[in-house]
Amino acid sequence: MKLSSIINPNFIKIVPGFENKNQAIEFLLTEICHGYKFCQPKEEILKIILEREDLGGTSFENGLFIPHARLKDFNDLVIGVCILQNPLKIGKHNI
Repeated sequence: MKLSSIINPNFIKIVPGFENKNQAIEFLLTEICHGYKFCQPKEEILKIILEREDLGGTSFENGLFIPHARLKDFNDLVIGVCILQNPLKIGKHNI
């Protein structure tokens, strides 16, 4: 399976930037929720993602940031990509 076969082009966004990582996560989740229906409300999914972030950040030195979560009763994979024109500084990494 190729990654390109599971990424919906509607979930690839290029944006100027955000003040913090939570804004970036919420923006992309909102975009995904516009095109994909989940059994849980967006606010609950956002909470789950942010709780996962609190366990340990998902940013890497190369600028990649992979916030994610496992949802109850959801057996699929949804991928969104947000490219920031103005990188965020998270810890010692720019994303």
